Amino acid sequence: MTVQRLAVIRGRFAPLTLAALAAIEDALSDADRLVLLVAAAEQAPSCRLPWPVAARMEMAAAALAHFGDRVILRPVPDWRYDAAARSAAEAAAIAGLPGVVERLPDLPDEPELVAALFNHGAEAMQSRVPDTVMAAVSAFCTTDAFANLAEEYRYVVAYRRSWSVAPYPPVLVTVDTIIVHVPDGGLPHLLLIRRGAVPGRGTWALPGGFVDPGEWLIDAAFRELREETGLRLSDAEARAALKDRDVFDAPDRSSRARIVTHGFYFVVSGGPLPDVVGDDDAAEARWWPVADLHGLSGQMFEDHPDVIVRFLGPVLRP
Repeated sequence: MTVQRLAVIRGRFAPLTLAALAAIEDALSDADRLVLLVAAAEQAPSCRLPWPVAARMEMAAAALAHFGDRVILRPVPDWRYDAAARSAAEAAAIAGLPGVVERLPDLPDEPELVAALFNHGAEAMQSRVPDTVMAAVSAFCTTDAFANLAEEYRYVVAYRRSWSVAPYPPVLVTVDTIIVHVPDGGLPHLLLIRRGAVPGRGTWALPGGFVDPGEWLIDAAFRELREETGLRLSDAEARAALKDRDVFDAPDRSSRARIVTHGFYFVVSGGPLPDVVGDDDAAEARWWPVADLHGLSGQMFEDHPDVIVRFLGPVLRP
């Protein structure tokens, strides 16, 4: 009996390029089938990753259609702070597929190609992507989603330029609040905001923001919570509800700069859900049932899904 060989490659495919296609063809010259793990499945579109995972998979599938069932596409999350969960997601993606598995090197991102897209339009990709991908990219460039991300890109470029005169690359500090309310006789809810401005306009996020000069981190968390949601919670009540805290410092967690955030996890029990309203940078504030958070996968700002999973467990995982 001939044993099948199953090659596995991970990449973001944002979008699938001719270089990636060559690597795929090379892998299939030795393997019977190939699984493409389409990474960052939990991340919302941004000026660094303009397409949601479904669109990236659709573009890749069109470009690889001539391989038939020899190529299998599977979405997988990054879970950048949880290597075990990341490995488990990869294992689940290939579980049940026959063959001896050969894990090949990840395909690198091509950030300069995405930058060229925003600087020069779809034509900048003409010589770098398959024809089917080029057609999809050209269509994408006519959408409101592209216009929104192009505005975000310009904002990020200007933001980085504003720090270029600093004597050293900036490392900025923010806070994020993870506040869960468990009403009497009810299910736990997490307080989220919908961002009202770039970057991340329209995505769901944890209430938070930059730490002011001379401000303690915990006090910054209280301030941002009130400013963005109007939640009436005294400092004493908040301190009593504080259950945990952690630091989230992935070097690439933000497109703006190196931003290290401190997450503060609160649990408030009893009484009805407090009234909240989006204010300051927030277009909307809302209590989300924790049981429904999985429906927000791919719609959350930066690494906030990772932050939520750190404190609440696998609520965003399918």
